[in-house]
Amino acid sequence: MPASEDTRPLSEWLFTYGLLRDPRLLRQLLGRVPAGGQAAWLRGYARQVARDGTGYWYLVPDPRAAPVAGVLWQVAADELQVLDDFEDTDPADPTRPTGVYYRARARAETAAGPVDCWVYLGGTIAGAR
Repeated sequence: MPASEDTRPLSEWLFTYGLLRDPRLLRQLLGRVPAGGQAAWLRGYARQVARDGTGYWYLVPDPRAAPVAGVLWQVAADELQVLDDFEDTDPADPTRPTGVYYRARARAETAAGPVDCWVYLGGTIAGAR
């Protein structure tokens, strides 16, 4: 279904800072490129690369870190479940740090002002248990 015909409520904002910034990957995963695609920054987190050689990035809380640049996308709740699977979150609760990543609430900054959103943080990839 083309994005112009998608009638699902786009109720969730997602801050992306790694692979999910790529519209081509989002189209592959979701069947469309979500609305948004706007530049945003996240304060209070540091971006780190996994030490396991995969080259994947993750965020960890760090109030002293410089803002992390990323992209905000507006997605439907069912699309978050698809992205949770892609990010290897805990299938029982994607907000628990027991997956490779976990989904947390945050507030991103945009040129138009702050936006409450979801963000994927490092779970077991960052050594969280």
